[in-house]
Amino acid sequence: METGMDDSPAPPVNPPVALSFPVTKTLVLLNLAGFVATQIAPASHQHWLLPWGAEWGPLTLDGQWWRLLTSMFLHDGWAHVLGNMWCLWVLGKMAEQVFDKWSFLSTYLMSGLAGSVLCLAMHPTAISTGASGAIFGVAGMLVAALLMGRLHEPARALKWRIWPFLIFMALSLYPSAPDSEVDNAAHIGGFLAGLMLGLLLIKLESKTSRLSTRAPILVSAGMSVLLIAGIFLVWRANNDVIPLAAADASLEAGRLEEASRNLNLVLATRPDDLMANLMICRVFIKQEDYAKAEATAFRVLQAHPRHRGALMLWMFTRSLTAPPRRP
Repeated sequence: METGMDDSPAPPVNPPVALSFPVTKTLVLLNLAGFVATQIAPASHQHWLLPWGAEWGPLTLDGQWWRLLTSMFLHDGWAHVLGNMWCLWVLGKMAEQVFDKWSFLSTYLMSGLAGSVLCLAMHPTAISTGASGAIFGVAGMLVAALLMGRLHEPARALKWRIWPFLIFMALSLYPSAPDSEVDNAAHIGGFLAGLMLGLLLIKLESKTSRLSTRAPILVSAGMSVLLIAGIFLVWRANNDVIPLAAADASLEAGRLEEASRNLNLVLATRPDDLMANLMICRVFIKQEDYAKAEATAFRVLQAHPRHRGALMLWMFTRSLTAPPRRP
């Protein structure tokens, strides 16, 4: 007997996506492996992450461009790495459900590189590490998916996933954190790159099948051209910091006069540069010119009042010039 109803099974509504999240897991493992390696075998350099590939303008601009990439997999403390990996785990799994693995991976790497380049442009003498620029790129990618209607989950289901990112942003952009302006340059560059790449990927994937399959390659190629152009412009604008690397090597080797000459070259164009002033203060201490060391440390502290290293150096140099107490 006919019932007037269709006996064919109804299609499932929002079926669960069975993913193993290979890209997210691999990126988390690489970051953790990089951190553990630096803890097990720390380098015997005063800036202990530089030999591992931390980004530092004087070395990067002098031809060691690979530091723009390797610095993304290094972290300078447990809080740094665990906070970043928590956010990468949450946001990465979301991104792998919306985009294919190659689109996600290319956006992560390109966003991280864009953050590194902007950080190099804004603060060429700061030592920079961390995956936060790339993670902000993943967040920008997800914002693009939200704007373009690619996130199909109800708002209630997304709330618990959005909170980790909001907490991460609040902690990362906290204005009184030491050297927060360095991190923020990488964060802003990564987020804008991720947003742009996400929009482009979604636009291309909505076109013909040929374009949709080649979308990650086309977008990555275009972004690579922009990054190369940006690197060239940054090198033109900031190559005066290259003597800082020579001064660092001279200081490590005990060649104080040579270090002083190179540092003065940097200070001639960047009189308030934090790294150059801290290093020349060390030169004065080694030369036992404690009055100049204290004056330099005090000037650095005035220019960078929230920098713990500047405060500690000023306190140390002040103790060297303080008159001995009478018994």
